[in-house]
Amino acid sequence: MSHPDQSRFLFEPAKHYSSVRMQQGRVLVDSDFNEHAEIAAEELRATMLDIMCTRGTPNEGMALTSPELESVTLPNDSEHDTFNFTLAAGSYYLGGMRLAMESSETFLRQSDWLQVDADAANMPAVTAGMEDRFDLVYMLAWEQPVSAVEDRELLEPALGGRDTSVRIKRMRRFEVLSDVSAGDCQTAFGELIESLTRGDYDSSSGELVSKARLSVSFDADPVEQDICADPTTSGYVEAENQAIRVELREDKLVWGYDNASRLYRVQVLDTNEKSRLTFLTEPGDVTHFPLADQVVEILPWGALLPNGEKVAESQGMLARVSTTYDPSTKELVIDTDVPADWIEWLADHDVYDNEDDPSEERKFFYLRVWERGGASDSTEISYSSDSLVSLGNTGLSVTISADGMPGDYWIIAARPSTPEVVTPWNLGGETAVPPHGPRRFYTPIATIDWTGGADPAGEASDCRAKLTPLCAVGGCCTVTVGDGKRSFGQVSTLQDAIDVVPDGGKICLLPGVHEGNALIDGRSDIVIEGCGDQSVLENPKPSSGSTDFTTFLDPVLHIRDSDNIVIRNLAIEGFSAVGVIVEQDAGVCTDIRLEQLWIHSTGGFTIDTAGQLSTYDLPAPGICLIDAREVDIIGCKVSSVDLLNFSFGVVLSGEHLRMHDCEVTASAGQLGVSSSLWGVNVRSTSRDVEIVGCTIDGGWGHGIALGHGDFFADDADDITVKAVRVQAPTAGMSYTTETEPDDCDCGPQRRPLPPTHTAPEGEIFLPAGPVEDLRIYDNQIRNHGFSGISTTLFFPHGYDYQGAGAEAARFIVVTDADIARNVIEDNLLIALPSEGFVNYDVAVGGIVLAASVNAWIRDNTIRSNGQSQTEMPMCGVGLVAAMNAVIEGNMITDTGQVGTGRQVYRYGLRGGIAVGEATGVRIRDKEGTSGEAMPAFLTGTGGANPPEPIKDWTNASKGSAVVVRGNEVVHPLGRALWVRRAFGAVTVTGNSLTSYGSPIPGDGPTNTDMSWKLYVAGALTSTGALRRPAAGAVVEVNDFCLPAGSDFGDITLPTVEMVDPGATALEGGAVLMSANKTHLEWTQPGGWSCAVLLSSFDSAAMTGNSCTADMGATWSIGPNLDVDEPLEFLKAMAWSTEGNSFLICHAYVGGLSGALMSGNQISEGTYEALFSGGVGAAMGGLDDLLVGSSNADCMVGNIGSHCFASQTEENKAANVALNSPATTGFGPDDYSVESTAGDAGTGQLVEIYVSVS
Repeated sequence: MSHPDQSRFLFEPAKHYSSVRMQQGRVLVDSDFNEHAEIAAEELRATMLDIMCTRGTPNEGMALTSPELESVTLPNDSEHDTFNFTLAAGSYYLGGMRLAMESSETFLRQSDWLQVDADAANMPAVTAGMEDRFDLVYMLAWEQPVSAVEDRELLEPALGGRDTSVRIKRMRRFEVLSDVSAGDCQTAFGELIESLTRGDYDSSSGELVSKARLSVSFDADPVEQDICADPTTSGYVEAENQAIRVELREDKLVWGYDNASRLYRVQVLDTNEKSRLTFLTEPGDVTHFPLADQVVEILPWGALLPNGEKVAESQGMLARVSTTYDPSTKELVIDTDVPADWIEWLADHDVYDNEDDPSEERKFFYLRVWERGGASDSTEISYSSDSLVSLGNTGLSVTISADGMPGDYWIIAARPSTPEVVTPWNLGGETAVPPHGPRRFYTPIATIDWTGGADPAGEASDCRAKLTPLCAVGGCCTVTVGDGKRSFGQVSTLQDAIDVVPDGGKICLLPGVHEGNALIDGRSDIVIEGCGDQSVLENPKPSSGSTDFTTFLDPVLHIRDSDNIVIRNLAIEGFSAVGVIVEQDAGVCTDIRLEQLWIHSTGGFTIDTAGQLSTYDLPAPGICLIDAREVDIIGCKVSSVDLLNFSFGVVLSGEHLRMHDCEVTASAGQLGVSSSLWGVNVRSTSRDVEIVGCTIDGGWGHGIALGHGDFFADDADDITVKAVRVQAPTAGMSYTTETEPDDCDCGPQRRPLPPTHTAPEGEIFLPAGPVEDLRIYDNQIRNHGFSGISTTLFFPHGYDYQGAGAEAARFIVVTDADIARNVIEDNLLIALPSEGFVNYDVAVGGIVLAASVNAWIRDNTIRSNGQSQTEMPMCGVGLVAAMNAVIEGNMITDTGQVGTGRQVYRYGLRGGIAVGEATGVRIRDKEGTSGEAMPAFLTGTGGANPPEPIKDWTNASKGSAVVVRGNEVVHPLGRALWVRRAFGAVTVTGNSLTSYGSPIPGDGPTNTDMSWKLYVAGALTSTGALRRPAAGAVVEVNDFCLPAGSDFGDITLPTVEMVDPGATALEGGAVLMSANKTHLEWTQPGGWSCAVLLSSFDSAAMTGNSCTADMGATWSIGPNLDVDEPLEFLKAMAWSTEGNSFLICHAYVGGLSGALMSGNQISEGTYEALFSGGVGAAMGGLDDLLVGSSNADCMVGNIGSHCFASQTEENKAANVALNSPATTGFGPDDYSVESTAGDAGTGQLVEIYVSVS
């Protein structure tokens, strides 16, 4: 940079001068004008500092993009791997200075730091294999003069090329401190300040104040050099008035007359003579010629001006003149070469050339003359603290009291007329003086979080303070709240602000940590807004811990019986306290908006001398709605520490609730599962709830849990909705204290089942009512111990809810749920004990519901859940009991692990899509009433009755039992599709269904087996029989609805067990499976009865499907048997023990009213099935032959690898012949299907008879 040619420096803020005034007839000198400008500039800066605070931006100024890797060629031609980022255009206030950027710039192309890429030290390295680290990007700002030598547009041609004044330019450079210890701005910036040891940082202004201090003293016996000077005994001895500049370098100082203001443009024309300089700017006269032995400084370019001119760097390379300037050649020689890297850098940066300059003058340096009046002292003069340093032969000496920063300077005005007085006077006083300049200001801009490894990547986090323009504020802050430390407002607590703000007012929570436990009660139209995560609201921590883990401290913020309240843009930290409670109590609580909140729940515990927990303050929910109406939760982040708790992160209870674009996260523990329950809970009796676009990540419970259970009085009185909604959410899920089961690593206190401890006297634990009208869209749900989306608790058949032997299943019911486009992955991290699954009334998986009405589950991606589990029954989509369920368009893959070996797997609801029991919508009147129609789930079974639904179900349409269409399912262990018990129409169309087998014997149709028997010449062979439980390994649908108008007299028919207990003889159970693709990839030793099994007490049809199976059979029939002889072939299958894995009948369709198999393609390996297809009796497990028969079979137009069999001779003769079995396998002469009573007259046996002559 240039130095102004000024006579003296007079500005002293402590004098409190406000301006300079001229007087008539007086001489005006430069210091008058300069001091006036300094006073005005400092007044404006101080005012702006008071208004704008230390730092901040009202726009996107200096916003940082995430970095991109870049390789830079250094002047020595070496490559340096670093990074680059873009800084947004805009303005930024720092220390009262407005720093502007008219257009975006990059780190490596800063207009105020052209030399950034000249030295690798300026650009932190980023290389493959690097460790993770944090970098801090910060801004350094200062002001410096610019002369007409640098910006020639300042010259006035009419003056013949003479310069006049200089300009002051604000400079801002963006630098990087690499490898700081943390990624938060405060810590990283603190490390920068700690590294700047030569200055003291003023946090109120952002200024780094140099520690250096200087004082001037006078030599007692000065050596007079100027024969024209007046004789003197001490003090300044030169004959001319001078402004002597003293400037610090690293550990030295330089000095010179005329404020070292003489500056020229010079070139190195011959790279072989780097010490020979040619002047582009000629000295004005001979008195200004640089002379031999004078000290000069070579300066590279520092900044680029918009007109293409370049500002000199503030410091450069010092040298001495070897040969005096020659005006004829415009050259001089210095005693040190200009660094080759500087010259190379100039050559490589044509981008900075000024196109208006002649081409031969576009590359240059600047030369500054440090004139010392013939003094022969060193180029740079060493100094030590408090030691005198003589300034040549001037008669003056200076003392530097501490190490300062390079560039610190003082201007000493010395006059021959007053040799023992220098200006400013304080330089000669008893107290040393801080530097006259430059003033340096620092601020953090961003941190960069680097992920190392083979492909390093960085993510930037903003550190800029945001300012609201006054025009935007418009005085809208009715009350401001400061914390008394970092900020100062009209009041010091949020509660004080709430108490004084009128309805319709706005409370602004300024940066700082504020006291919480604030209550908004019975208020209207209030906005509370903070400054993002800089405004922190927290509750005070208790002096002692709690011994009751079911209670919490008072909430940080409590909104009760209020309307039109907005809370936004602040951080909340709750220590064992709910972050925000919105509660409707005695009045109405509605129209509440929570927006852009950062809520973090913490807690703590203490351990006694015996090593046992003595107190525990468990983390509480981040947000809790209690019977609220019209609440919007938008863009909030709710997190928890990894500390055991039983709290959901967000609890929703009420009506018309919206939760959009939020993050609910819990950090994982050492075993990969968070100790926090966390996730989102929609409480029972809630209605019209919407969860959209959220990320729900981590927790030992469910991602989204629907409904809840609680203790109620054990009487027949109805439970009101209000009674349910006002219950405090003390514990979200079961907290049993049982020891860990032998067959489970789930540990105590973690299960989606009712509590096992004894209920309080006179109370029972029950479902607390339905969840109605639910929409869950576009969420990402992952890393939960239990299911992705699930009913909160399951009440199984074995749960004795009254404690008097009255065991029956009770359900938390979800009605009118639309669950769509969610990504549910990497859940089911905790194994569960085997109890509870055996009755098929408990389920875990991607999406599982205990009881549902009109559930619509569509277009979800459900993948990789339960990957660490082997035994536990799991579902991609699981419905324990359902009315009119529609499951369509979902992708369900890899729920659990592929089973291997002959393991005995647990019974339970298991499958890609698994439905325990389903009907159409069944409506009943509530027990003891008339006209109160509701789904049969909710009509009560004695004892306390949960609240009835708000919706009127009187005219509800019936619908189907289950519709499954357009899904893609790959299930490792269990069926791809399983409808265990249906009482209504079932439609399965357009799906792709793949299973790796379901080798769980006995979970198919109750008391039903399938067998084949071989007859040779009319006699049953002892080696030709095989019997297996009837079950479908890929698809199994069992429907127990009767044809319309059926009358079966006294026959005992299957009854509804869960959906509508006791209902029987239901009609309308047609089953249709059409246009599906099924595949069985069998991984178990031994075979199975069927891959596809459809059975209905009404009619069943299988049309237009493509079914394949790979049973993995490796056996051969042996060298002595003839494969062409059916008898030999069948004997071989029966006798083989190794590698024998085949299906009795690949696809079986059984129907009481009728069974249709038409237009299917069914294929398996040569020795992997006895029959490709069969039609016959429904499989109901009954021994009555009427039910065990089929009124009409039709099998036509199928293509299979093996033969097809039907129940009746007539149908077989008329239809089977139209099928086209492939040539593989065997071709017996005759075959038929029959259904008989099972062994000892119990159950049902479906047999395929094979006869050969």
